[in-house]
Amino acid sequence: MKKYLDIFTSEFGDIFIPPAQNSSKISILCAHYNNHAFLPDFIRSLQWQTYDNWEAIIVDDCSTMGDPVELVAAAHDPRIIYHRLDKNAGACAARNAAFARSSGEYVICLDPDDIVHPAMLTALGTHIEENENQIVMFDYICFGNNTALYKNKVYDAKKILSQQWIAGTSLVNHRIWERVGGQDSHPALRYGNQDWEFWLNVLEHYPNIKIIHIPLPLMLYRQHEGAISPRRLLHDHETRKYILRKHQALFDCYDAGTAFLAGGYAISTASRLFSRDFSGAVDVFVEGMRACPARLLCRCLPGELKSAFLQTRTGRLMHPWLRKLKHKLMT
Repeated sequence: MKKYLDIFTSEFGDIFIPPAQNSSKISILCAHYNNHAFLPDFIRSLQWQTYDNWEAIIVDDCSTMGDPVELVAAAHDPRIIYHRLDKNAGACAARNAAFARSSGEYVICLDPDDIVHPAMLTALGTHIEENENQIVMFDYICFGNNTALYKNKVYDAKKILSQQWIAGTSLVNHRIWERVGGQDSHPALRYGNQDWEFWLNVLEHYPNIKIIHIPLPLMLYRQHEGAISPRRLLHDHETRKYILRKHQALFDCYDAGTAFLAGGYAISTASRLFSRDFSGAVDVFVEGMRACPARLLCRCLPGELKSAFLQTRTGRLMHPWLRKLKHKLMT
């Protein structure tokens, strides 16, 4: 586990996180599918926590590899609860099943391939305010294919219509999760954007909710070939079409629906190009030209082509060099 602590140390330095004054129970909802190689380290990182009042509900979405029940049992920790679904239903259904078995006043969704800082729950606990509807988010370090610090920021709530700026790993009140009905397990969201749809739902119900940002990287987000995130980009336009239909009234209030769709078509087109699915890229682009004004799609496309390039192996290798070059040109 030292290798993970070393990554955290590079960003934390001598920062001290005081003990939390609040002792509310925090429920960690974890959807597991074929992550047996990473699950033991994830569990150990939970057991590092300096905050004691937590539970983790790990719901297996009918994994086809490994034996997660054995790995959970090996932890010998009654705070870790295991459940297996009867059939494969997707991450949202697994998280909803975990929530149904939770008993904490606050909930947070984590993935079994992530690693959390020993003081993560303590840091969250210091920002919990009793009887306050709130979301608490933090920064994270991406590691695996490349290592980079990702800093979150609190924006105006309206910006959620164009950018998912509320991290999926944010803490939220149990009663809020219950009121909005949990995460949407519709097949249209199977490839991703479930978090985005969930926070849109929360902000529709609680437009004045308090959002807090802790400017510390409290989690290591693992990038690997089996992760769903890269696949999400290929289907971004499809998930956005469903989200727009579901929240049409909200997008209409700000005349933001067309731009929201155009961004999805640009992301899917660029991702398919760099995945060498040229036919698929053309099909998505043509569909996007029919669904959105050409100026909007063409405005979004250059930035998404750059992002898609940086997701490739060549892009990841060149990114540090390109950042240094940009810095030299600007100084």
